[in-house]
Amino acid sequence: MTETAVNPAETLAARLQGLESTGRFSPEVLEYVGDMAYNLLSQGRTEDAYRYYGFLAFYAPTDTRFIVGQGICARELGRIAEARLLFDMAACIRPDEPVHTLLSAECMLQLGQVGEAVEALELVRRYCAASEGDEDVAQRATALLELVSSHAASTE
Repeated sequence: MTETAVNPAETLAARLQGLESTGRFSPEVLEYVGDMAYNLLSQGRTEDAYRYYGFLAFYAPTDTRFIVGQGICARELGRIAEARLLFDMAACIRPDEPVHTLLSAECMLQLGQVGEAVEALELVRRYCAASEGDEDVAQRATALLELVSSHAASTE
């Protein structure tokens, strides 16, 4: 008997895609609302953009652009723990995009969760070293690790 490997990210995405809310709006409508959310955020209307991204995340729960957009809004609104959860959710859906883990690690640092943040940043660096195309993410992770390290050294 052959066993097939189960990818938890694909399983999660498939279950989210199967929710009743998905498919209610066309991709064109979701893109239009996404553009509106982005414009609101660009104009500094973060609370309004947060609501739009929340709407989008509900109706397109596997599109990590919308989850990350809501996370960015939450972070700007000072809701750091919520932002971390949103970035973690995006990382669960798309583990092949290390930027989500990096964003989560930034929140961990803001929340004072330094040990967890260092682990996440190391994970990001290892992933980026093993794959191509994420040099900027790797550089940001390295810079944060160096900052954490120099801060720890200066407080000793």
